[in-house]
Amino acid sequence: MLMILRGIECFAEGERPWAFSIGATEGFDDNRDGSANNKESNFETRIVPRADYKLYRDRFDFDFYYAPQLLLRSNPRDVAGWSQKSMELYHDIGLDVVHRLSERLVLKGAEDFTLSDMPADMDASRTFHEFVNYWVNRVNASATYEVLPERSSVTVSGSHLLKKYQDDIFANIGDEKSSGAGISSRYMLRSGWIVLGDISYNTSDLGESRSGLSRSDDVVFWGVGVERVFGLWSARMRVGADTSSFDVSGVATGIGTVVWSGSSTEPGGEFEVGYTSDSGMTRVGFTAAYHTIRSDITPFATQQRTSVEVNAGHSFSERVRLGLEGVYARGEYSSAPGVQGGSDAVAGMSATLTYAWDRNLSLEATYRFEDWKADDNIRESYRRNLGGLGLKAQF
Repeated sequence: MLMILRGIECFAEGERPWAFSIGATEGFDDNRDGSANNKESNFETRIVPRADYKLYRDRFDFDFYYAPQLLLRSNPRDVAGWSQKSMELYHDIGLDVVHRLSERLVLKGAEDFTLSDMPADMDASRTFHEFVNYWVNRVNASATYEVLPERSSVTVSGSHLLKKYQDDIFANIGDEKSSGAGISSRYMLRSGWIVLGDISYNTSDLGESRSGLSRSDDVVFWGVGVERVFGLWSARMRVGADTSSFDVSGVATGIGTVVWSGSSTEPGGEFEVGYTSDSGMTRVGFTAAYHTIRSDITPFATQQRTSVEVNAGHSFSERVRLGLEGVYARGEYSSAPGVQGGSDAVAGMSATLTYAWDRNLSLEATYRFEDWKADDNIRESYRRNLGGLGLKAQF
């Protein structure tokens, strides 16, 4: 709040910092609850106005935004511990700040508070969660210093997340408190290759607030890598190790009392390739990754996740653009005393077609397909199709 007041006091005079937009989307889901046999379909109408207070100076960028969301459901679920309303109001409020203290030192900060039911993203690829109500507060900060201009830089970063689900059935699994810190470096050789190095630490407490089951984990990643641009192509590779430790204790639903802890060191890394055409009208990307990350399946604390993602985009004209994305991700969960391990995997694809009448008005059609396959003790397998048509106007 102090940063907001500072921005208003310093820069409001003589400018028009306010920007407004509104979007409306009609969506369809043919498997509302992610069920293998008891499928229920649902239409959703989402209306999202947004107001931004933006200020720009040579060394200071500031954006404070608020976006309420009105949601109307045609067929809300009515299941004990997992219910929905036919109409709900959600909120998204946040702040982004960039301050260039000097030519070499840049500070960034962001905070976002969201009350929503939209599925969350995690890992290098998308993990699909159910549409259930939760609130989450995220804080991110970083400082980047150029040791040698345009050749070498060091970035120090930190983050904090607090997330709470409103339905007990998901609170037991997905309530989360996590923090992270890291330091990364880049150095460009005379040959054009960029050498990368980084180390990060993340700690999480999962699902303990209402379930009586406490799950915590700590993951340290250290790695080195290289990056290079080859004409229209770019490539990036990072390899290292994930050292994790975890502690699980309490009563797990359907299992009983669970107490175990452990630690492990596993290889981890990513490989990315990208292509951009001369005109910039076509972009293609590929990412493959393997990491130890926190688990979203109770009673496990961590998982080994392998993911592959392909995305492509092409602008047929200044008005029409098509985007495609495909992802495959597999999680492995280790056995423990009294707890059987297993795996789950998701294959998904999405397509987005955008038509812009002008820079202020656009129409977007989307389609997404999910196919979950999992061991019975991990989660239910199912398929889902989702589609939507949206209109957005900016003022």
